Amino acid sequence: MIDKISNTDEQKVNIVELLEAEKELQESVIQEFVAVPETGSKGLNDKLSIAFKRLFRKGTFYIFEQFASLVRNFESKILNLMGLLIKDISILSGYLSKSEQQYQEYRAQFLDFSKRLAEANTSLEKQETKMAELQNILNKQSELLARQQAYMEQQNIKLAELNMVFDKKIMAQQDCLNDNQKQIWKCNEWLQQLKEDTRLDSKQIALIYAYRYLLNREPENTQIVTNNLKDWRELRKDIRNSEEYKHITFRPDYYDMPYHSLVVDGIYYFFNKEDVNIPDRMIKTGKNWAEDDIKNFIRIADQYYYASEGPADGLFLDIGGNIGTTSIYCKKKIKQHLNYIAFEPIAELVKLFNLNIVCNGLSDIVVEHLALSNQPNTMLSMTINYQNWGNSQILQ
Repeated sequence: MIDKISNTDEQKVNIVELLEAEKELQESVIQEFVAVPETGSKGLNDKLSIAFKRLFRKGTFYIFEQFASLVRNFESKILNLMGLLIKDISILSGYLSKSEQQYQEYRAQFLDFSKRLAEANTSLEKQETKMAELQNILNKQSELLARQQAYMEQQNIKLAELNMVFDKKIMAQQDCLNDNQKQIWKCNEWLQQLKEDTRLDSKQIALIYAYRYLLNREPENTQIVTNNLKDWRELRKDIRNSEEYKHITFRPDYYDMPYHSLVVDGIYYFFNKEDVNIPDRMIKTGKNWAEDDIKNFIRIADQYYYASEGPADGLFLDIGGNIGTTSIYCKKKIKQHLNYIAFEPIAELVKLFNLNIVCNGLSDIVVEHLALSNQPNTMLSMTINYQNWGNSQILQ
C-alpha cells in the first residue's frame, strides 16, 4: 500500500512539471513565433522581416546570431519538454507495468478468492445439508426420547403397582408364615401328644381318638382307656349308636327321620338313610355319582354315532334309575334338550326319584316302575341290599 501511494505521488509531481513545462513552452512559442496584434507581440515572420532589414544595415552576423540564439533557446525548451515527456512516459510505463502486474496478481487473487468462495459455498451447502440431516436425526432422537420417557413413566407406574402387589403378597406371605408357625406349634403339640400316646397300645389309642373325633372330648378317666379291648370299628359303631353322639351330630328328631338329603353341584337329592353308599361318596367327593363315567360314556357315544356332534333331540333311556343321579344330572348339566325315560324296579327308589325330579324343577323325565330284561315273559324275584340299594340283585 505504501508503494502504491509513493508511485501515485511521484506521478502527480511529474505531471505537474510536465504541464508547467508545456505551459512555459507554449508561452515561449507564442512569444517567439506567434504574432499577437492586441499585445503588440511580433511573430516569427515579423521577426525574420526585421532581421532581414537589419541584415542590410548591420550585416548578417548579428542577425544569424540572434536567429541562432532564438533557435537554440527554442531547441533547448523543446529538448527539456521532450525530456520531461520521455521521463513521464517512462514513469507511466513503469507504473503501467506495475499496474499490469498488480492487476494480474489481483486477478489471480480474485480468481483464487472466487474459487475459494465457490468451494466455501459448496462446503456451506454440504454443511447445510448435513445440518438438515442432523436436525432430522435430532428430531427423531427427540421423538424416540419422548417415547422412551413415556415408556419409562408407564414402567414406573407398573413398577409401583407391582411393588404394591408384592407388598400385599409379602404381607400375605407373612400372615401365612405366622399361620404356618402357629400350625407348627400345634403340630409340635400334637407330636408331643403322639409321643405320649405311643406309650399306649393300639386299642387304647383307638379309644382316645374315637372319643376325640366322634364325641369331641377326652375319655372320662384313664381306666376306660387301659381297660379297652375293642378295635376302632367296634368303637365307632358303639359311639355312633350312643345318645351322646346322636345329640352332638344330629337333632334329636333328625336321627329318627327315614330320609336324608344332600346338595352336590347345585343338584338336590333325597335318599333313604339306610342307603349310605352312593350318598356318602357324593358327600366326600363333592361330585355327582359316577360323574366322570357319565361324561366319558356320552363323549364316546357322540363321537362314535354322531361324529362328535350330539343329536338335537331324541330319547335318553336310563335303565336302572335309582334315585335319579344319572337322568337328573344329564338333564341339568349335559343334554338338556333330550327327553328322558328311566326304568326302576324298586318302589322305594321310584318314589325318591320322582321326589328329586320335583325338587330340581324338572318335568320332562318319566320314571317307569318296572324292570327290563332281554328275556320276555320271565318271572323273577329280587333281593334288596338296604345299605346299597343300587346293588340289589335278582334271584334265579
